[in-house]
Amino acid sequence: MLVPKMTHSLTSSLKSAICLKAWLSLALILCSARACISQVISFATPQRDTTTQIGGESGQTGVGAANFNGALWVAYAGTPADQYGQANIELAWNYDGGVTYGNKILALSYGGGNPQPLHTDSNPALAVFNGILYIAYTQANFPYFVFSSDGIHWGSPSDACNNGSSATGVDASPSLTVFNGALIMANRDKSTHEMIICRIASNNTATSTLYPTITLNYNPSLAVFNNKLYAAIEKNDTAHTIDLYTSTDAVTFTENTGASSDQTSTAPSLAVHNNVLYLGFRSNDSEQGFRYKYSTNGFTFSSDINPHWTEAGPPTLLSADYLPNSPYNGQLFVYFSSHTSVPNYLCSNHGQ
Repeated sequence: MLVPKMTHSLTSSLKSAICLKAWLSLALILCSARACISQVISFATPQRDTTTQIGGESGQTGVGAANFNGALWVAYAGTPADQYGQANIELAWNYDGGVTYGNKILALSYGGGNPQPLHTDSNPALAVFNGILYIAYTQANFPYFVFSSDGIHWGSPSDACNNGSSATGVDASPSLTVFNGALIMANRDKSTHEMIICRIASNNTATSTLYPTITLNYNPSLAVFNNKLYAAIEKNDTAHTIDLYTSTDAVTFTENTGASSDQTSTAPSLAVHNNVLYLGFRSNDSEQGFRYKYSTNGFTFSSDINPHWTEAGPPTLLSADYLPNSPYNGQLFVYFSSHTSVPNYLCSNHGQ
């Protein structure tokens, strides 16, 4: 009678060992599939590029950013602005992902023959669409976009997105992303503070929609996550609450209150990094510090995380997916303007 019991005990031990091995193998597979990457970003020390001075509206200075042709590009309002508050759009880029953006040019339009500088009222936005670099900007309270195949020679500005706003035009800064085969530009109507979404086709024709039920301070931020278009805003109320809206077609939007436990003092910023949705913003207090939170499903967000630096305007998040000449390839970058110095300089940080 003892032998069967020993055999049964041995069999149970073998089964347990086999189950444990199978569980460990599954865990390794799942870990490999997710690359064992934590959603909390381990940021380096933020750095200031004293060769790149940023202009724009006081307290809201920022940049547009894009990963284009193996380099990191930023677009910003130059200094000084003219008597009408308009400044030259300037571009800077580097290939190593370092603090200094040594390549600099004025954004010049070559569409009319003689090159003419592009002017903006606020922070420009950057995006890559069909392998082409686009700038969206606001001039005299109306939205424009322009594109270039090399980032240096720009065509004629298009006002195709002007058909969505009221007679007073738009204010704040535009945002850009690519969704469902179109370039999406987001703006805020100047008089009603309603969100405007402009859908730009590959032939650069555009259709705009005004959303009377979505009012906001500053501009929306855009990103695409889990096949949905996300727009992050600071609500047009005294609480400065962060709110999200999602869409499957860039036409109909549904409110998503997953990030509404936080308040911001500028336009928020969205980016997708390692299949995680990140939301960055400036705290709505005297510190004016950078905060971020993340979501793996687009609805439930982490609590806000404080990496302990301050900024003079809105942050811009960018996932650098193609930097072949940089040790920071594949990392999440944050761009912002310096808070403790006058004039404002380009600051950046990165992490994984």
